[in-house]
Amino acid sequence: ACVDADAATGVAVPAHRDPSFLSVVVHARDAAGLEFYDPETTTFRPASHHYGPDQCTLIAGGLLTLLTDGAIPAPKHRVRLLQRRQPQRRRLAATFFFQPPPETPVLLRGGKATTTTTVGAWKQRAYRNYAGRR
Repeated sequence: ACVDADAATGVAVPAHRDPSFLSVVVHARDAAGLEFYDPETTTFRPASHHYGPDQCTLIAGGLLTLLTDGAIPAPKHRVRLLQRRQPQRRRLAATFFFQPPPETPVLLRGGKATTTTTVGAWKQRAYRNYAGRR
């Protein structure tokens, strides 16, 4: 999809964690803009300086975090477009989300309580958390 960036910040996709099991982002040449949050410096940093059809970025999702009991955390990330400073550059990337079918049950542990939901409901809740934000 063609996405317009916020005019003030250049952010096209707001900060979020993918709710999927695993996301694979395949980048076109010069597809900079994917940034990961660094909690130590409280800043976003570029994902990589290597882009092209032979490069991809693997992102752990929230379901993988649940299945590993937090051992593999889903990183917070966002996409900024560089068009404000470099109008000749465009970001082109394809993201593939790997996840079980929506009806697959998921156990959520919160302290001493455990509840059951589905992958579909988990994704809806996760997307609702950042829908409409820039």
